[in-house]
Amino acid sequence: MPPLAGRGPGVGFLQVGLDDVGVDLRGADAGVPEEFLHVADRSAALEHFGRAGVAQAVDGDEVRQPGAVAAWARPDGRVQVEVTSTLVSAGTDRAVRSEVTYLISGDGCIRVDAQLDIDRGFRHVPRVGVGLVLPAGFEKLEWFGRGPGENYGDRKAHTPVGRYASTVAAQHFPFIPPSECGGHEEVRWVKLSHADGRALFVESPAAFHFDAHHSSVEDYWAAKHDHELARRPETFLNLDCRHAGIGGNMAWSTVIDEKHLVPAGCYHFRFELRLI
Repeated sequence: MPPLAGRGPGVGFLQVGLDDVGVDLRGADAGVPEEFLHVADRSAALEHFGRAGVAQAVDGDEVRQPGAVAAWARPDGRVQVEVTSTLVSAGTDRAVRSEVTYLISGDGCIRVDAQLDIDRGFRHVPRVGVGLVLPAGFEKLEWFGRGPGENYGDRKAHTPVGRYASTVAAQHFPFIPPSECGGHEEVRWVKLSHADGRALFVESPAAFHFDAHHSSVEDYWAAKHDHELARRPETFLNLDCRHAGIGGNMAWSTVIDEKHLVPAGCYHFRFELRLI
């Protein structure tokens, strides 16, 4: 049988640009966190996170330093794997430290427990969670949470909580430049299905945010126009315990309210992945 997961899950805290209200975020008065900017001229917001901070990670300068790895069989037959690592970037002594425990069952269930310590020098980060890549064919999308349209912490009143069905391809919206889109808040579970009957079911004891696309975060960052955005057969699934708002209380404003930002600090979250 072909593999269900092509890569992941791995912890993450970055996000694509948030210019989804038609505002040019390139100027010096953008006033949004530096990682939220899509284009190269990002000097206006460097102080929001601290110079040479998280932004360097999205520019490809990050290095994940492996720590300890331990694995053992538990008396109940499950296998437990514990991994520690540190994400650092050139030009700064700030870092993101993670401890992730994978509890693997013979029935195809994987429980992921993660603890992240994000250096407070970063001030805020766009998101905190895990990401994984599914092979081609996992196109059918179902979830219980806010929908059916995209929604974020500061833009969700129009999307009631319920059970929804769509496709991965339909989650993309052609903003200019390609930007954050297709997110869903207050989600209890999400399911991705393949035409051959296989499916991945993800749930968490706490409500979470997710998005699923045929382009990676890096693909979105690299494209300045929608026709430049790489569409891949794989599905890139991001599962976040915290996700920042996207601003735009007014069409000419990109300022994000403090209550919708994600402060740097310590986070603990759990996701359970099951093959069904």
